[in-house]
Amino acid sequence: MAIEEAKYTVLKKQDMLEIREYEPSIVAEVVVDGDFEATGDPVWARYNAPFTPWFMRRNEILIPIAPL
Repeated sequence: MAIEEAKYTVLKKQDMLEIREYEPSIVAEVVVDGDFEATGDPVWARYNAPFTPWFMRRNEILIPIAPL
């Protein structure tokens, strides 16, 4: 499986520092086998404090489902 370089735009560059804005992307996809439908809106579940570094954060999207 090849890993693609994330697409980004450089917003500011100073010496060795570079501030980037990344395009939104899908990190993981789950395929559910069976007959289900979404029963509500997706919810962004955040598990860390706001001061946690971005690379250590744990976030998930929760989608309520029900069998058909």
